[in-house]
Amino acid sequence: MTDKCSSCVSSTNTELQNRLEVIKERLSKLENQHPLENPIQSVDINKTIERLQIRLNKSKQENLLNDVEITCVFEEQGENPTYTAIVLIKKIGISIEERDIVSAQRTGVQQKHPGSRESGDGTAPSRPRPLVVRLTRKHLRDEIIRAARTRLIKENWRYIWTRGGRVYVRREQGSRAHAIRTESDLPKIFRNDHV
Repeated sequence: MTDKCSSCVSSTNTELQNRLEVIKERLSKLENQHPLENPIQSVDINKTIERLQIRLNKSKQENLLNDVEITCVFEEQGENPTYTAIVLIKKIGISIEERDIVSAQRTGVQQKHPGSRESGDGTAPSRPRPLVVRLTRKHLRDEIIRAARTRLIKENWRYIWTRGGRVYVRREQGSRAHAIRTESDLPKIFRNDHV
């Protein structure tokens, strides 16, 4: 009887050990298939993701350095934003071609003029959305900005700046600053100056 019990315990023990080995083997395979469960590899992957996110943000910021935003330009249904940008930039004396523009598009939601009267068809005229132009070279963007500022300075307006998304001009140091909100502000502010 003792021999039988001993033999049964021994075979059960051997079977349990075999099962334990199979479970260990399966667990090892699962760990190899899912490296994220390994804490060291998980930390490395998180660091890599963080580095890539920083590079992506830096790249986006560098791309913005080539952008020019043009505001208060009449917007038509079905317009060609690239053609509009080329015409406007040529108006300030910079020769530009279509190949110099990566993209040109209106941004934002169309808004109605506050306090504007309705037109004959019962709809209020919409405020033109900004035209954002991405240029191929930062140098070209800087040249356009310089030409736009020079045009104002030639007309005896020495200061132009933006703050909080608004454009301001001042004729000289100490004089009153004027905010340009819409295209209709231009004749009021500049009067006889040709801007």
